[in-house]
Amino acid sequence: MFGIVYSDDASLDATILESATLCGIDCESVSSDPDWIDKARKDSTIDLIFIGIRQAGEANLGLVRRLASSTDARIIVVGPVAEPGVVVECIRSGAYDYIDVHGSLENEIPILVSRIKSGSHSTANTSAIAVLTTGDVSDGDLVAINFAADFAQVSGTCNLLELRFWGSAMAARLQLDPQYSMDDLLAHPSIDDQMIAEALTPHPSGVKLLSGSRGAPLDAPVLDTVTRPLLQHSRAKNVPTVIAFDDYTTHHHIDSILQCDSIVLCSRLDVAALWRTKYRLVRLLDASIPIEHIHVVTVDFDNGVHPDIRDIRKALHDVKVYPVSFDPVPQTVSTNLGQPVITRYPTSGMSTQLLNARRLISGEVPQEPTGFRNRILKKLGLAVAHAN
Repeated sequence: MFGIVYSDDASLDATILESATLCGIDCESVSSDPDWIDKARKDSTIDLIFIGIRQAGEANLGLVRRLASSTDARIIVVGPVAEPGVVVECIRSGAYDYIDVHGSLENEIPILVSRIKSGSHSTANTSAIAVLTTGDVSDGDLVAINFAADFAQVSGTCNLLELRFWGSAMAARLQLDPQYSMDDLLAHPSIDDQMIAEALTPHPSGVKLLSGSRGAPLDAPVLDTVTRPLLQHSRAKNVPTVIAFDDYTTHHHIDSILQCDSIVLCSRLDVAALWRTKYRLVRLLDASIPIEHIHVVTVDFDNGVHPDIRDIRKALHDVKVYPVSFDPVPQTVSTNLGQPVITRYPTSGMSTQLLNARRLISGEVPQEPTGFRNRILKKLGLAVAHAN
């Protein structure tokens, strides 16, 4: 494991470097290099970036955000913990963890490394989820964005592909202005890893968006040549991926969906929506996709009287169903602020349902918060809830 250390405090820089080296991390200081940020962005061999701070401030948070949006390395902030809010702000800015500068770095760093190594083999770091809408496309968008944001919370980042050939809406939802879109990739006869990397637009949540096409005619099938190279890029870097499909019965060969590990059908709870969901489910089963790879997320906007979940499962071939009751206030405010609901309203019931659905679909079990970072989040009421 290779890491770099930066701090504008020479004493703190030396302390972190010595502790990391004693813990078996191949580490070097970059504090005297004015171009270290650009070099870190380009160096894919860097696993950890230690940022040492004596006092929290917007400049330090800005540095964390810049690094989180441009590198796959895990960012570890080492600083004082007199104000728990500082820890939360650093984590929200993209830091993987926060270590108390006044604690025992020789004890904290090995725990950190052990957690990273154990997590590197988890489903969260390798999963690819296909999200298919069976009604209002905004339902699928909301599920896909929040699934990607939760992946990013667990793994540090997540690639989100808006696989649409009739328009792009996710950039507007996330208040991003992508320099490139899927159109730019489709203009090339072949797509390489560098093209994929340049086309991904980072969001402060850790999500990296590949925006959908805006140029294809509505009624013209378009060959999907983006999914495979994107997944190859993601898996090579051990980064999870969420792909938001449009109506794949119109534009996509089912091979695009087969490349994903899990398939999520988003459905509302009215009879017409459930019928469309059953139709698409049957098509997936006819394509020999195992039913255990298929999941249904039901979205309930009005919290009204709807069929029992057991009846819905029975009608849908006993596929796993995850109900999500959408709260219009978090949904609307979150969209207006360009933030996923689970990021903007982490303790809301809606966030818990989305988070638990994503983790159960990926084969993960939410765990009791451990470590300094999670103890602080738990104390502030921001810890992950257990899945039922």
